[in-house]
Amino acid sequence: MPQPTSNSASFQTGSTIGGYRLEAPLAADISDAAWRARSVADEIAVRLDIFYVAPTSALTRAAFELAKLPPHPQVAPVLDVLPLGGQTLLATPFHAATLGDLPHPLEPLEAVGYGKDLLAALQFLHDHRIVHGALTPTCIELEEGRVKVRGYGLTAERPHPPGSLGYTSPWALEAPPTPRDDLWAAGVILFELLSGDLPFPHRDLAELRLAIRTLYPDPLPGTLPARLRHIVAQALERDERRRYGSAEAMRDELAACAEELTQDRARQSSGSWQAFPVARFEPETRRSGRWALLVIALVSLAMLVGIWATIRRFEGKELWRMTAREAVVAPNGGDFSTIAAAVEAAWASARIRVRPGVYRETILLTKNIEIIADGPPGSVVVESADGPCLRQRLGSQVAQGLTLRSAGQPAVQLDGGALTLEDCQMTAAQADGIAASGKEARLRLRRSRLHGGGGHGLTATDGAQIELEECDIVNQAGDGARLDNQARLIARASRIAGNRQAGVRALGSAAAHLEGCALEGNGQATAGNVTVAPAAKPR
Repeated sequence: MPQPTSNSASFQTGSTIGGYRLEAPLAADISDAAWRARSVADEIAVRLDIFYVAPTSALTRAAFELAKLPPHPQVAPVLDVLPLGGQTLLATPFHAATLGDLPHPLEPLEAVGYGKDLLAALQFLHDHRIVHGALTPTCIELEEGRVKVRGYGLTAERPHPPGSLGYTSPWALEAPPTPRDDLWAAGVILFELLSGDLPFPHRDLAELRLAIRTLYPDPLPGTLPARLRHIVAQALERDERRRYGSAEAMRDELAACAEELTQDRARQSSGSWQAFPVARFEPETRRSGRWALLVIALVSLAMLVGIWATIRRFEGKELWRMTAREAVVAPNGGDFSTIAAAVEAAWASARIRVRPGVYRETILLTKNIEIIADGPPGSVVVESADGPCLRQRLGSQVAQGLTLRSAGQPAVQLDGGALTLEDCQMTAAQADGIAASGKEARLRLRRSRLHGGGGHGLTATDGAQIELEECDIVNQAGDGARLDNQARLIARASRIAGNRQAGVRALGSAAAHLEGCALEGNGQATAGNVTVAPAAKPR
């Protein structure tokens, strides 16, 4: 938790401002500064969030609207709004404890109880057309073990407060938050309460943003109840069809889960554990027990010998140098000499750093991992003469900074899963640069380049979804992008130029939307179900 700070010299301990006596600075999250204070009139302890904005600002107007909300047992009310010169003060009840202060992980039943309260608060806010937008454990205060949510309704004016990035959804990274982003944050908080860690525990902010945008989190521990793990996974689902449609729907699931957990606890605390009284065990039973213990001891010894033999067999080999989170691939001196070997041995959510060199191989992607070029642009090259350079079937992967060159097959073949390519260069001498097929196939290209290929730049069919941001598709022998059979393409701020046939072609039920893109020097600009729009105005 951030250390308490005071950001304004005009606020001093013991001074009285707007009918409140300041007692101590607090950690600011949604505001510019915060203080614990006490009402001079009735000695009620309050939290003062201080915003350095004018009384006529949109934030001040929003605060006044929040003060009109009817009471709710899980929502901390806005008690007072004080416009003072170039500052606006917002008073809410002070609670010393927050959800972030509790030791993690919590028992499942306790975590579910907090989750139910939180979702009841969110449903109340959403019913009044209010989005919290900055939900973190420090905004969830505790009063006699019950949740009190504060800090809501101001993120339209104050997006992404410090410390909230780990709880931000992929959609809220680039746009104002909506109710679905609050449900994502609730899922992250439940994940943290149950596991003791965030679903994306990256410390570097750039890496954290990339992980949120592209990766699925590791599953919760298998020791937790299956229904509870499913609820959290559904809250963190990227597919809109599989996510919860409302806070109420998610709360109902948690309520049913709580009932099951309560019944399990009642069964365990009943007297059923004493079904076999000690007096009924005869000497013959005791002798059988000794034989059972002997068998268990022998099996355990055999397992230990097997583990020891396995360690000796692999001792000193590259496999044992790989950690759970990161490995290095290099022609010489790395943990692995090929990317494919590193991928095969990697744990879920691992990062693979690839040192400069030419790697002649096909990489099969089936796990949630990151492959990062550890060198200047163009220094990490993957070449394949008889197959794709990258082939994905399952999971969610990110590849950065790779140069991919193939001969008779696509440079990238996507049969399923979610793949993000950033700052990559791709060429297929005698084939399509990228081929994506299937409803489960999702590809995102950012700041990447498809060039000089012998076929189409990219093809998508059978419901595959492609997204381009700041990419180039140039000098292809066929179409720049060719879509068929319900495939979808969204391209933003990209350049599609010099392709011999159409820049973008959408056949049959396929569709493409181009926003702020440059279509230059193609055989024809577009063909089929393609819409072209100017760049979107900044939000």
